[in-house]
Amino acid sequence: MNIKMFEGGEVNYYDNPKGYKQLLITYFIVHLVLEVIYAACRCKPMIFINIASILIYATLLYLNSKGKRLFALWAGISEILAHAALGSIFMGYDCGYFFWIVSLFTSLFCIFVFPRYDAVQRGLLIFYGSLFIVVFILLKVFSVLHVFTEKYHVPANVALVLFVSNAFLTMAATIFQYMLFEFRIASYDVKIKRLSDRDYLTGLYNRRCIQKVAEKAFEKDTAMYSEKAVAILDIDFFKQINDTYGHAAGDEVLIELSDILRSFSKEGITAGRWGGEEFVLIKDEKVAYKDFCASLEELRHTVEEHEFVYDSQTISVSVSIGAAAFDGEPAVDKLIQKADQRLYDAKGTGRNKVVC
Repeated sequence: MNIKMFEGGEVNYYDNPKGYKQLLITYFIVHLVLEVIYAACRCKPMIFINIASILIYATLLYLNSKGKRLFALWAGISEILAHAALGSIFMGYDCGYFFWIVSLFTSLFCIFVFPRYDAVQRGLLIFYGSLFIVVFILLKVFSVLHVFTEKYHVPANVALVLFVSNAFLTMAATIFQYMLFEFRIASYDVKIKRLSDRDYLTGLYNRRCIQKVAEKAFEKDTAMYSEKAVAILDIDFFKQINDTYGHAAGDEVLIELSDILRSFSKEGITAGRWGGEEFVLIKDEKVAYKDFCASLEELRHTVEEHEFVYDSQTISVSVSIGAAAFDGEPAVDKLIQKADQRLYDAKGTGRNKVVC
């Protein structure tokens, strides 16, 4: 799955310098705390190693601010892996630094933190995933075989505290990543559903969705059919607008008209793009048909008076509207057909009018 295709209001961490900055600052602070711990434990190798880690994160914060986000990401991951391995070697395996390797491995599957939209990034994921497994196994093997020096190993009670702390922090990081994954997936599901229901240009309901809205309205109560009504709106001479001013101007007219239609929602009108320059308008069941027709006339007049401007050119726009109310046949298609016929009546008798 290409996560780049889902970008919208919320971008992935690797496309967001602020997101990386937060992560890098968090790790920078963690290493400041670790410096105090290493000094208290008098582990000289880790004191100097940790100073190097602090300098690395300061550098990565600078690089991130300069747009080197992916480099900052993989360099930071390398530092965590190296620090976990060296902490296990000098402080002792029982301190639990290996938990950070487990956390790194699980985080590889968090698609909102690690990029995978090209072959290089996918290759890095495979390489690092394999490296994490190898280092994790070797640390345990070398610990059992007592390959590492025990000169700086901390007392058992201190090791226990570090073990619990590392376990808690890495589990918290893993849970956070999982929650981030779930939250982003849920938010993208909402966005995808919205995109499937909306017209890409105007943002109004598309044809499939507006028909579902109408059908749902008809399903509510058979006794209320007498209050059901729809209208079809068509922009007069829209082809002429495209031919004269260009298709970009035509698109701008559609967008501005859609804004006008949205403003009439307070009048009990739900609008959707039916196709091309045609729009379907559904009456709220609480609004009387005569009031609906009056609102349509007001809408027609608003469009006529509105100043459509594109590229410093003023475009005259008018609309024709045909409306129909339920009169015995509880079928949305039949009602839309009747409204469409009245639209043709409006267009055939001069345009720029409402036929109810």
